[in-house]
Amino acid sequence: MIDPRAESPPSIDEPPPPSRVLVVDDDDASRRLLVHALEAMGFAAEGAGDGIKALELIAAQPPEIVLLDLDLPGLNGGEICTRLRHHQREELRNIPIVMLTAHDGERVEVACLAAGANDFIAKPIGRAALAARIATQLRLRALNETLRSQNEELERWRAAQNADLDAAQLLQRAFLPADADVPGWKMEVAFLPMIQVGGDIYGVETTRHGTLVWLADATGHGVAAALCTMLVALLFQRASTLSDPSQVLEQVNAGMLRIFHGRSIMSAACVLLRPDGEVHFVGAGHPPLLVRRADGRVENFASRGTMLGVLPDRTFPLDTARLGPGDVALLFTDGLYSARLPDGERAAIAQVVPAFTEEPTVSALIDRMRGGSAFDDDVTAISIRRAD
Repeated sequence: MIDPRAESPPSIDEPPPPSRVLVVDDDDASRRLLVHALEAMGFAAEGAGDGIKALELIAAQPPEIVLLDLDLPGLNGGEICTRLRHHQREELRNIPIVMLTAHDGERVEVACLAAGANDFIAKPIGRAALAARIATQLRLRALNETLRSQNEELERWRAAQNADLDAAQLLQRAFLPADADVPGWKMEVAFLPMIQVGGDIYGVETTRHGTLVWLADATGHGVAAALCTMLVALLFQRASTLSDPSQVLEQVNAGMLRIFHGRSIMSAACVLLRPDGEVHFVGAGHPPLLVRRADGRVENFASRGTMLGVLPDRTFPLDTARLGPGDVALLFTDGLYSARLPDGERAAIAQVVPAFTEEPTVSALIDRMRGGSAFDDDVTAISIRRAD
């Protein structure tokens, strides 16, 4: 029913206009006969008797398809086809062209296609064959236009995504320490997101008892993971006044549950570097702290706490080590062992220890663990040693 209160009647979809076909043939009788046949099939047909007239009509109002005689005086069909295929206007370059020829044989077929024709049909022309060829080219054109439209939409989406990633990268980088200078200590840091932003974040905070270095790894990648890491960075900064790494993780855990309600979790590690060389370590579902002694031995301090954001009122057991001259401690995320090995297998955490034994610097360790392959995850690695 029509609502009498409506300001205008509902619109009724009108049938699409008939497809426009341009017939280019210097034989007047053949051209008129073909135009008449096309109109009887339901097309809007128009004729042109030479190449110059055809190009003018095409430029003024591009048809959906062109039926083009190969043997034309002046500009022949092949030359017209070549001009259209190299035209500056994209809509003219993409017009389907079916070449008409009185000749037969492979040589003519190759010549038509080489000139840029989409198809060819030999004279005399049968109605059924002509209708089928036109329908096929119109269908292919519609599919190409749909694909072109989807590609353009995809490019717009990618541009918007890249803009978002670039903005998120600037914001995430603002949360990272400006430098790795720690009084009494030397640090080397590798921060390698898979794309502009990632799910890793780290921080360095000076406290009254020493320097806190923390590292966290959120689930996922991209902008969503990066936004999560920024919120967590703020939680770590606020909790750093506690100085005790265990209490820091407890407070960050409580903050994550308050904000995310268990919908976002992350692994984390936190160390307190004391001026006397003592290192207090605590981990939450995170790879272990490795300590490479001056004699080449590697000690492993495992994380003994649950990942952050999972359960409330969790405690995080503390481990203590002392670094002497030549000793190096290593904090890292699980992306460090995410590269594929030459045999196709993925690296494992067990390979980090022997690699760290031989390559105590972060840059060398990264190269060794990558092994010429690409990492499949965000990678952050931090080495810590006593200053000379």
